[in-house]
Parts: sequence; structure tokens; C-alpha cells
Amino acid sequence: MLRKLFFILSFSCSLAQEIPKVFQYSPDTYRGETQNWEITQDKNGFIYVANNFGLLEFNGVTWKTYPTPNNTIMRSAKAIGDKIYTGFYMEFGYWQRDDFGYLIYHSMTQNIQESIMEDEQFWRIDSFDNFIVFQSLNQFFLFNISTEHFDIITVNEPIEKSHLINKNLYYHTADGSIYFLEQGKPKQLVKIPLAEDNRIENLFYSNNQWLILTQKDGFYIYSENKLKKWTIPADSFLKKTTVYKSIALRNGNFALGLIANGFLILDSKGTIKENLNINNGLSNNTVLSVFEDNRNNIWLGLDIGINTVNYQSNILYYNDIDGILGTVYATKVFNNKLYIGTNQGLYFKDLHTIDFFHLVKNSKGQVWNLFEYDGKLFCGHNLGCFIIEGEDAKLLYKETGVWTFEKIPDKPGLLMVGTYKGLGVFEKIGQDWRFRNNIKGFDISARFVAMDSLKNIWINHEYKGVYQLKIDEGFYQAKLVENNFKNRKQKNSGLIKFKKDIIYADYSGIYKYDYTAQKFVFNKHYSQLSDSTNYQSGKLISIDDRELWLFNNQDVAVLSSDFLSGNLYIKKYDLPQEVRKTMSGFENIDKLDDDNYIIGNSTGYIILPKAQTNPDDFNIYLTGVSSTSKNNQTIKQSLKDGFIVNFDFINISFHFSVPNLSPTHKTLYQYKLNDSEAWSEWTANNNFNISKLGFGKYRLHARAKIGELISSNTINYEFTINRPWYFSNISILLYLLAITLMIYLVHKSYKNHYHKKQQQLIQEKRNQIEEIKKINEQQIFKLKNDQLNQLVEQKNKELENTTVNLIRKNELLNNLKKEIKKVNRTNEVNSLLKFIEKNQNENEDWEVFESVFNRSEQDFLNNLKAKHPNLTANDLRLCSYLRLNLSSKEIAPLLNISVRSMEIKRYRLRKKLDLEHDESLSSYILSI
Repeated sequence: MLRKLFFILSFSCSLAQEIPKVFQYSPDTYRGETQNWEITQDKNGFIYVANNFGLLEFNGVTWKTYPTPNNTIMRSAKAIGDKIYTGFYMEFGYWQRDDFGYLIYHSMTQNIQESIMEDEQFWRIDSFDNFIVFQSLNQFFLFNISTEHFDIITVNEPIEKSHLINKNLYYHTADGSIYFLEQGKPKQLVKIPLAEDNRIENLFYSNNQWLILTQKDGFYIYSENKLKKWTIPADSFLKKTTVYKSIALRNGNFALGLIANGFLILDSKGTIKENLNINNGLSNNTVLSVFEDNRNNIWLGLDIGINTVNYQSNILYYNDIDGILGTVYATKVFNNKLYIGTNQGLYFKDLHTIDFFHLVKNSKGQVWNLFEYDGKLFCGHNLGCFIIEGEDAKLLYKETGVWTFEKIPDKPGLLMVGTYKGLGVFEKIGQDWRFRNNIKGFDISARFVAMDSLKNIWINHEYKGVYQLKIDEGFYQAKLVENNFKNRKQKNSGLIKFKKDIIYADYSGIYKYDYTAQKFVFNKHYSQLSDSTNYQSGKLISIDDRELWLFNNQDVAVLSSDFLSGNLYIKKYDLPQEVRKTMSGFENIDKLDDDNYIIGNSTGYIILPKAQTNPDDFNIYLTGVSSTSKNNQTIKQSLKDGFIVNFDFINISFHFSVPNLSPTHKTLYQYKLNDSEAWSEWTANNNFNISKLGFGKYRLHARAKIGELISSNTINYEFTINRPWYFSNISILLYLLAITLMIYLVHKSYKNHYHKKQQQLIQEKRNQIEEIKKINEQQIFKLKNDQLNQLVEQKNKELENTTVNLIRKNELLNNLKKEIKKVNRTNEVNSLLKFIEKNQNENEDWEVFESVFNRSEQDFLNNLKAKHPNLTANDLRLCSYLRLNLSSKEIAPLLNISVRSMEIKRYRLRKKLDLEHDESLSSYILSI
């Protein structure tokens, strides 16, 4: 019957416990075995776990596993200074980090092996002053750090657990007795009356009294030698479970690890604050170890795995592990109850309680929206619209599914709804609301609806675009109006009215409708909420028309107005999508109370405080350096002294870590090489790889950022890349010698070359001078020839003129003689003839001619005489005339003979010159 009742309840309700974020680390994650017996933390914030396999190390980013040296179960671990002390079967010692960042084990039992009992295991390690205490079931080994000497204390009764309180060692045994060591000997403090199956779990001392926690019977108080039961509200729960491990927290609360019941937080009055188990976040219900780290997070070593409860953050989570509620699409606080609408129905519980969630009657199915108006709670549902009255859902409209609700300005008695098939109107009649009408002229699914002051209705359809409607005064008929976003189709886009603005958001940014330009325009102010590199969804959410919310990939952003000034400012909450797990395009947020918001997600909901916690100061650590050679061999490098690597390396890897467990503050890293270079972009990658670097000395700088806080320190690490062999000192020396020799040879070659070139140039210059000289001589010769030719031409002209004049004179005189002879007056005629003959003096004409001829043809007569010495003066005279290429007719007057006589003379001259019959006399004369 009880099982049947539980089965029924599991489908109608779910316990609503809002808890911090729980990180789960499985054995596959940390690469160890299942059970984890002790947890500790070093001064750097690194976590160490005693695991069945060995020692686990978590640096905030990655896990490392170090097997137990003797292959046994590691039972205890304690970080002290720069060493991690561990205890296990028949052995204890410490681990210390080497230069390469790896932990090396150092045994401390070499000289005390005879004091270790058979099968002895070491379950606890403590330290005080200058001592380190190793506790087994029967002995305490006190190690003096200064003298490196052991004091060994053996007790009679097996030790259940030991505790270091006020620098004194206390322990208790199976019969309920509590002892402390005084001068190395046990002394009983008190004995608790316990049942046989009950044991003391822990001792706490405060305000001069002892608080003793048992495994199955709660707490006892021992004060002033009196023992009494501490009656607390958690007693009924504690009596039904078994406490295996417990610690007192810094805030005064108690953390209890249970067998088969998970983890419990009690306040200082014994009231249960939280109970975490496999149903609401833990990966296993048996807790073997509990540890509070330096950021107040609680680490749980489980029977299977390791969990961390993130108390560092003030964000709380409700996890619907069993899927009873489903994915949350809407939340609303109404009449002091919290309603959550999911894909399985509408659930509620009393506000600020850990009561069960109950299903609202008649509400099964997909809930899309919860809207408070006119003192009523409207529920947009896949089946239509409901009004929620207490635990019941009253169906108001069932024609089709309802997406959203929109107030109508100046018409408080009307309410518009966006449905699967368009728009509808509800009307208030009396005190009741009724469906009135569907708005005609628009029948497309209206998930995002907004109405502006001009009564334009704006509708965004992700796959069709943005619609603008003009509505009539009665809200019965709508008409489409064109706008520039009518074809804008973008998955997960959103549209909303905020203040007086109609706003549209998608991957490219946020746009506001400009009524002057009558179009949507990009708005820089609203777009500060997100950008394309951080985009998750364009769904915009308005709370009280004072806050505009947008869910990004790495944060949740809100644009708020100041209550006093009304000025808008933007705030971003570091809550990435991988942590919040909201449904993209269906994100939802609402006020839970004055200090908190509630966000629905795929596994329940999140309580987001308005006041966001800021990260504490932190350091970044270099955890590993390695290089890969050209043979693909990975070489670990020193973290302290830097390293030197050959030039032909393939890759150099640097590994960094920050012990950060906050889910809302992601760790980002930034790097740069050498001081002169700029920092890289922030990245979540904690590994920095280098390849293809030139030789030389380098200094790597690295820092980290959590939220907006940058690490207190900056890593500065120097390393050197060797010169390649062809740039080694010997090679450079050889290069210098070779270059020197080459320079010498080149110099010599150039010297010879330039010498030859110089000689060649000199010779060419000489040749040029000779050439110029020849040219000048030729030009001079030509000039002289020209002058000579001009002179010859002038003389020939003169000769020609003289000859012509002589010929004309003689012709004239001859003609005159002929005419005179015709006159009868003898005496006068004879006198005149004598005068003419006197002027026809042949010798005088020859002398004139010869004088001119010799100036022009000075060598002719000489050459002619040389060749023909037998020529007479008349013959030479005839030859001269022939030289001038004169005809017989022209020569005859010059010789005062007839043309016939002239031909005879020519004939005789040919004979003297021995010319052949066919040889021209004139040609021969001209050739001489």
C-alpha cells in the first residue's frame, strides 16, 4: 500500500528543495577507483583525495592520478606546507612536487619498520606546532619536523577516530570512551552510553563545552563533567540514518556525510538546512569523507565518485532529477504561492518552503505562459487559456492553444491573446472574464505580440517575418501594414514592447522601430545586451516595464531603469547556458521576491539573487610544460628553471590552472610572448601551444580572469630556442671565414674585372679618340674637298665663262668680217678688217684661256705632255678645248678655222694619240 502511495505521489508532486550547484566527478573523470576516503587542500587551492587507487590531484581544471607506491588503498591525506602527507597499508610518507610539476613520493618509514604492526593501516593525519601525527588503529606516530625524530604512542583499545583539538590529541573507542593524550599517555575524558551498533563519529569543542556526535543517536553535550543529550529538530532524521563523516563549517553549521542518505547540513541549532542525495544532485548516497575548501565549497568523497557542493556561489538550483515536473516554460508568484508551468502541466507550492510541488487540477499538458492581470492568474496552455483559482484550473478558452497575453491601452476590460491561429480578445463582464472574439484579418500563429501607443499590433513569426497590423476601434478587424522587417526570418528571434519602444532582437543585434523613418533601425544602446559572439536567443523579457532581460550564451543581461533618475543601465549575470540549461527561444525569468529572480530551465529552475557574488582574489599556476621533438617525442620541461629546446621542435605546450569552482564565473586565460607583444584575446583554453618560433630567448606571460577580476599574479616563464646547426657558433665562424674568403675572391675578381674593364675602357677611349680623329680628319678632308670642289667649280665656271666669251667674241668678229667684206669701200673695209684681225689674235685668246685653264686643270697638260711628248702647242691647245667637252663647232671659232678644218685637226690628233678607230677622242681626253 505504501509503495502504491509513493508511486502515485511521484507523479503528482516533487519535493522542492533549492540547493547550490553540485559538480559530479565520476571515476572515469578522475581516472581512479570508486571509493574516496579523505580530502585535503594545499596552499595553492589544489584538491587532493585519498582514493582506493592512490592520490588524486585536482588543480581546478584537470585531474591527475598517482598510484599508491605499494599498490594498496590510500586511507588518509593531509596537505601541510608544500607537501602532501598520505597514509595507507603498512606505510606513510609525503609527496612533493618536482621541477616538472609532478608529485614524487618519499617514504618516512624506512627507520621505523619494526614499530609498524602487521596489517596496520593509517587512517588519519594531523599537524600541530612542529609535529605531524599519523594515526593507525592502535598507534600514534608523532614526527618532529625539526629533529626528524618519531615518538610512537601505542594504546590498548583500538582507535575508532582521532581528533586534534586545541593542540591536543583526542580519540574515542568502540565502547564510547573518549580519551586524550597527556604526556604521551591516554587519559579518559568521558564515556558515552552507546548501543552496540552505535559509535562516536566526531568531537567538537566550543564555548567551554564538548559537542559529541554519534553515528545513530544525534548529539551529546559534555560540560562541567556532565553529559546530556542535545535535543534538536533533526533528531528524528538522525535516528533513521548513519553518520559516517562530519565536520564543523566556518559559518557555525555542521556538514554530515551519511550512509545511504547523502549529505546533511545542520545549523547551529540543529535544524536541517539542506539534505542532498541522489534524488536532488548527488551521484551517490554514501558519503565517506567531507571537506570544506578555502572558498567554502563542500567536497564529498563518495562510495562511488566525488561531488562538490558549490557554496561559493549564492545561486540556488531546483533539480527535477526524476523528471516529474518536466521543462519549465513559465513561473509566477501569485497569492504567496509559486506556480511553475512546464511541458507536463502547471504545478504549485507555498512560497519559500521545501514543500512538495502539486499539480494544479485540469492543467496537464504544455504550459506556455503565466500572466497576472486584474487580480487573476491567466495560464496560456496548449489546450487554450485557463484562469487559475487556488489549486484548480478553470478553462476560459479552448478553441486553440494560447501563446501569450497583451494588455490593451485604455481598455482595462479587454485582454488580447496570441494564439496558434492568430489573435483573440477576452472581455470582462461583471467579475468574470469571457472569450469575446477572434480578430479577423490575421490567422497566423502569434507567439510574440506587442501593441504600441498608436494601437499598432506587432507580431513576430520566426519563420515568416514581422507583421504590423492596424486594428479597428472595437478590436474586431485588423489590416496588414507594410514594414521593412516583413520578410525577416530568424530562428529564436524575439519582439517586445519596452517602455514606449517596439523592439526586435535576433542574431545580428537589437532593433527599435523608428516612427519617423517608419522602419526598424539598429539600436546601439539596446544592442549592448548582446552581440553575435555571445548570442543564444533573441527572446526579450520585460519585468514590470522596468527591466528588459536577454539570455546570452555566456551570461544573462538586464537593462534596468534607476528608480530615482529613471536612467537605463546594463548589468550582466555570469550564468552561462551550459550551467543554466534554459530552452533556447523559450527562456523565462520573473521576480521571486524583492531579492531574487526565478529562471525556469530544462531540469527545474534557478534562484538568481539580485546581488551577485564577486569572485575572491586568486592566483594562476603553471602546472606543466612539455616540448615535442621532430621525432614526436614528448619531453617534460622544468617549471622553475625554464628550458632550452632545439630549433627543430614541433610544439611547445604550457598548461595553466586556476582552482575555480564557481559555475557562474568562468575562468579565462590570456597569454603573450615577451614584454613588447600585445596580450592575446581571452580564452577558456588553459593550454597554450607554440610552434614555428624563431631561435632566441623568450619570456611567456600568462594571467587569468574570473568574471571581471584578473589574477593577483602573472606567470613569467623564460625559455630558449637553440640556434639551428647552421646558425651555431662554429657554423657562423665557418660562414665568416667562407664569407671573408668569398669577399676576398670576389674583391680580387672584381679588381681584375675592373682592371680589365678599365683597360677596356681606356682602349675604347683611345679607339673613340682615334675614331673621332678619323672622323675629324675625314670631316677636314671633306671640308677641304668641298672647298677644293668649290674652287674647282669656281675655276671651271670661270674657264667656262672665259671659253664662252672667247667663242662668242670670235664668232662675232667672224660674222662681222663676213659682213664687212660685202661692203664695196675697199680702203675703209681693209682698215676695219685689220682692226678685227688684230682683235682676233689667236695667241692672245689662248693666253687668256690657258691662264684660266691651268688654274682649273693644272695637272692635265702636264699629264698629257708626259704621255704624249710629241704633241705640239696647237695640239695641246686643241686637247684643252676638248677637255672642256666643247664641240668642233664651238672650238673652230677659238682657232679661227672652219668646222671642216676642225674635223681634220681632230683626225690628226687621234693619229698622234694612237687611238683606235672605235675609241672616242673626247672620252680619252676626259680620262687623263
